[in-house]
Amino acid sequence: MVVLKNLSSQQLELRNRSRQFANDVLSQVNPAIKSLHTSRERFLATAPFYESLVKEGFLFNMIPQPFGGGATSCLDMAVMAEEFYAVDSNVSLTAFASILGLSPIFIAGNPQQAEKHLSIFLKKEGKPIAAFASSEPGGSANVNAPRPAVGLSTRIDAAKDGWVLNGSKQWVSSSCGWDNKGADLLCVSGRSELSETDDPEVSIVILPKENINIEVEDIFETVGHTAHITPRISLHDCHIPKDYLLGSLGQGKQIIEQAFTATAALVGVFAVGLMRAAFDFTLNYAKSENKGGLHRILDYQAVGYALSDAKMQIEAVRGLAYRACIAQDNNEKGAHELALCSKVYGSETAVKMITDLMRVVGVDSYNKDLPLSRYLMDALALPLFDGGNMGVRRNQYHQILMSDSYNSLDTLLE
Repeated sequence: MVVLKNLSSQQLELRNRSRQFANDVLSQVNPAIKSLHTSRERFLATAPFYESLVKEGFLFNMIPQPFGGGATSCLDMAVMAEEFYAVDSNVSLTAFASILGLSPIFIAGNPQQAEKHLSIFLKKEGKPIAAFASSEPGGSANVNAPRPAVGLSTRIDAAKDGWVLNGSKQWVSSSCGWDNKGADLLCVSGRSELSETDDPEVSIVILPKENINIEVEDIFETVGHTAHITPRISLHDCHIPKDYLLGSLGQGKQIIEQAFTATAALVGVFAVGLMRAAFDFTLNYAKSENKGGLHRILDYQAVGYALSDAKMQIEAVRGLAYRACIAQDNNEKGAHELALCSKVYGSETAVKMITDLMRVVGVDSYNKDLPLSRYLMDALALPLFDGGNMGVRRNQYHQILMSDSYNSLDTLLE
């Protein structure tokens, strides 16, 4: 089976539509938020743009076809992600984080749960948000740690008519919703029981807005993605029906790992979008500026070489990230490894490459009126979120390498 191929006609059309929407609509996000002072204000200012994204069917096209949406593959997601992220990171991340919020249902939900909880995300109207409440204050690299480690502190306790959830979450995209009363749907991880060996039993429940009892403790002022919010929230005595448990008790760790494997591949695509935007800006700058000299700066070898290196890095990361998405779609043996490569290499390459391009432009790139510093601040998040490269992703890669069955050739084309 050959897995590197041209995009299908439908994917080419999706790419063209995504690029047009990004240029027509998402290009207006930064001007709309530029003068606002807080993350909350900027996030609320993105609501009309997010609503347009939903209305145009892009959120629908991120939901897999078996669940009533339009997505046929992870590659479909990659096509949209590159075009959106090349223009605006904020609304883009709100949309893709909503799909992450729904992914536990895609992975472990039964047909009844999918029908009940996905309907508002399939309607192409309004501005519905979902969030996967996994990360906690203090970090979540050790969610499965046994006692006496804290590990995952959120509790999912059995009650007469279902479950009662209590706990705090942090760095969960849009989890407070537009109204600070919670997202339209949360999937929440927590400890449900302790086994006889004190190993934690991590489970995941669906928490719709009507069941949320939320306190927004803080909304962080982040250096990048400044109109996308990742608050600290507390959930108090949230009563959940018994059939809102996803999968079985103790299945949470596997669901978390599956959900964040697909997103790892896409973070590499986010990196491509930011790198592409930074390259295009710097190339045009180098063509038009002479810095007071006789020649445009592109005519100098050092600048030309730096731009050549930058473009090579874009092509390398794009090839890796798209390859990782295709491996996900084909359920290949090396899919998890390739996803980790996409996430770690793509995110860290983006930070370095954009920094190098700022050196090409010079001190003017430090001015917020030019976009390079914004691209860099956005890129800085990529190695840190969606499972930090040091605390989570390299650890996952290490575990793969330590397996007795590991074969370094599993990532080759089949």
